[in-house]
Amino acid sequence: KERAAKAKQEAKERAKGETEEADTTKGAEPARDELYSGKVTLLIAQQAKYDRLREFERSLAQVKGLRIILVGGSADEGNKIVVSAEQPIPLLNILNELPFVESLSKKDKWNDKVIEIMPKAAR
Repeated sequence: KERAAKAKQEAKERAKGETEEADTTKGAEPARDELYSGKVTLLIAQQAKYDRLREFERSLAQVKGLRIILVGGSADEGNKIVVSAEQPIPLLNILNELPFVESLSKKDKWNDKVIEIMPKAAR
């Protein structure tokens, strides 16, 4: 009985971890101070004007230890920026500090690290 209960609890925790998304907003601490390394895809949740997107790219380029690999997009998927962190960095915290970012949503798709970014409304 104990073994079955333990296995059930472990399965529940594993399922929770697989479906968990950490939503963060400005002014709030991220759910975890998770460190990111390697390739991370940043998805811009809605269309942003070109000049604002370029400003965001410039801000990313200034982050120590972060390298922009690819900037692209499509009408279907929106804008996408792929970055690479050479060493573990608290990427959610860093992104949360940038003026372009309204909120963040962490997603894991097909073993890829993906962060969806909701930009602040243009003024």
